[in-house]
Amino acid sequence: MLNQEPTRDRDFHIACVSDTMAAGLVARWATEADRTYAAGRPRSGASLLALAALRALLFAVTRRTDWIVARSPFGKPSVTPTGAQTGPSVSLSHTAGLIAVAVARGGEIGIDVERHRPRDFAALADQAFGPVEQQEVAAAGQEAFYRIWTVREAMAKATGDGLALVLNRYDLADGVASDRPNEREGWTLLHLLPEPGFSLGVAWSGGRSGVVPYRVDLGFLTGDRDNEDDALHLV
Repeated sequence: MLNQEPTRDRDFHIACVSDTMAAGLVARWATEADRTYAAGRPRSGASLLALAALRALLFAVTRRTDWIVARSPFGKPSVTPTGAQTGPSVSLSHTAGLIAVAVARGGEIGIDVERHRPRDFAALADQAFGPVEQQEVAAAGQEAFYRIWTVREAMAKATGDGLALVLNRYDLADGVASDRPNEREGWTLLHLLPEPGFSLGVAWSGGRSGVVPYRVDLGFLTGDRDNEDDALHLV
């Protein structure tokens, strides 16, 4: 249950938020600093909702609200509580209709969410993916493309390397299975279908086996859910 040391023996937490939860999350969790930052972004509404969702998830995991959000010169977000030097690793992502956020106590975390849409998957894979990944896309099309793409994006966010890693044409996410953690060379890689028509990739560099990721339902923090005890789910 979330009110009984939610982070104990749990390596990272993720949450997904649809547009239907936007008003409640933003009203309760967005700060003036968040609103100022989001106002200057191309998709200001999605950016503000992502920050509100991140603050809600941080509260669900730590029971703290005094988070200062900063960004590296390349846009990688970081958080620290007031008066502290460091905080957990965080990541956020948004696509049309869905927001995804992640919090990890150790290592670096990256998350990416994408809405499925028709594309030339083989051509895109040829430009960005490694040879084995390209073969998987040729065999499975959209399913393989979004599984691989979101995991590669998540790795790039975790490392801070950005598109240079996403497009490096090395095999990074080949063979990654959906709906369970995949352990590879110090990484835990995860692919989920959080809602119909969406793919979610997570990459965590915690460097140990037996990872226990949890997905948090943030509805109890907006009044949309009655029972906090039902808000935490093993991925």
